[in-house]
Amino acid sequence: MDVKKVVVVGATGNLGSKIVKSLIEQRAEVTAMVRATSNRTNLEKLGVRNFVVGDMMDKELFGDLPTVEEAVKRYCSDFKFI
Repeated sequence: MDVKKVVVVGATGNLGSKIVKSLIEQRAEVTAMVRATSNRTNLEKLGVRNFVVGDMMDKELFGDLPTVEEAVKRYCSDFKFI
């Protein structure tokens, strides 16, 4: 079985840390994007070993990646949200 490799932006936040926990429980290899000033302790306790330091608002860091709105339209169009 292939290991899922996932980058979680906002991993130190309330929702992001829950997503990280769930992914690790599913045996995914998680890379957490954090700010330079972020406290990584909880993520390290969850088992995160890979970190990328940056700010999700930095357009140069993400280059040509789709915006959140574009990604939702592109990848989640089949989902129904209630």
